[in-house]
Amino acid sequence: MGNRFWAGQRSMKLTNGGTDVFLSLMQFALSDLASSDWEQALALWFAWHDQNLVGLGVVGFSLEEVHWDAAQFPEQKAFLLRAIDSALAGYRRAELCYDPPYVDLYLREYREIVEPFELPADFQSTGLYGWPGPDDPDERCPKHGVHCSLYGWCRVCVHCGTDRLGG
Repeated sequence: MGNRFWAGQRSMKLTNGGTDVFLSLMQFALSDLASSDWEQALALWFAWHDQNLVGLGVVGFSLEEVHWDAAQFPEQKAFLLRAIDSALAGYRRAELCYDPPYVDLYLREYREIVEPFELPADFQSTGLYGWPGPDDPDERCPKHGVHCSLYGWCRVCVHCGTDRLGG
């Protein structure tokens, strides 16, 4: 079992452990770099894809599920690429309680999916996870500062054996 992340014909399949480290490092970068409402929503949306709550092997997603704004798409995609590049550069990696040996491969592979992605002319988000709105809590872990899942769980805390939130 594992998770697939894709756009069009390009995809990558990660083990459940690979998914956790990939999403944890993306969460550090997305949460810290996000400044606009859409960027904050994307960081929160990534946090919602938490196997600890949803289940193993069911948190993969297509870029077509993201609620892109066609008028802002170039800037939005550039933000996601900046977050990937930041994670690739090792941003906050030392805060993980383990050494992720394959994560650079995962991040480079994901970048190869994101970089050529373009919105179809008739784009409509498939949004299986919905999309964060103004009524959704923007809860952050007090220890890691990352956006938390729907129920206030920090994926980094869970995997480092501390607790569900900053403990």
